This record gives sequence, structure tokens and C-alpha cells, in this order.
Amino acid sequence: MKTPFTPFPFEDFSKQIQDQTIASVLDWTEGYTYYVQLLCNRLFISSGKQVHPELWKEEAMKLLNEQEYVFYSYREGLTPPQ
Repeated sequence: MKTPFTPFPFEDFSKQIQDQTIASVLDWTEGYTYYVQLLCNRLFISSGKQVHPELWKEEAMKLLNEQEYVFYSYREGLTPPQ
């Protein structure tokens, strides 16, 4: 299915991704381009001919685990009022 915004050319490579999965990815990443592209790239690589709805959650958890140190360093750099 094509939506007005498909963040990665899944269909150009005969891969199917549901509109709801795209919406979930965009919602979870809050539309931040870096995270949208990073997650969609992983979905593209990890999927076969179809991106299963649960796959994006698995890949998102992997990203959180891998990037955890970055998020903690941001938090540690903030002053108490922030």
C-alpha cells in the first residue's frame, strides 16, 4: 500500500508494508527524520517480502538498547531545571 508519505521505497523493491505500520513508525519516532530513516532502513533489511506489524516494535527496541548510552548522555548534560 502507498500512503502520501512512505519513508522508504519498500514497494520499489517488491516489499509490502501496511499503512498502519508506517503510521506507527512515524508516531513512535515523532517524525524525526533520523529515527524514521534509521528504523525504516532496519525494517527494510530485516523483512522478507512483507514487513510484519510486530517487526517494527522489535527493531525499535533494538535501537533503544543500542542508543541507550546516547540518551543517558543527553540527560546527564542537562541542568536540573531542564
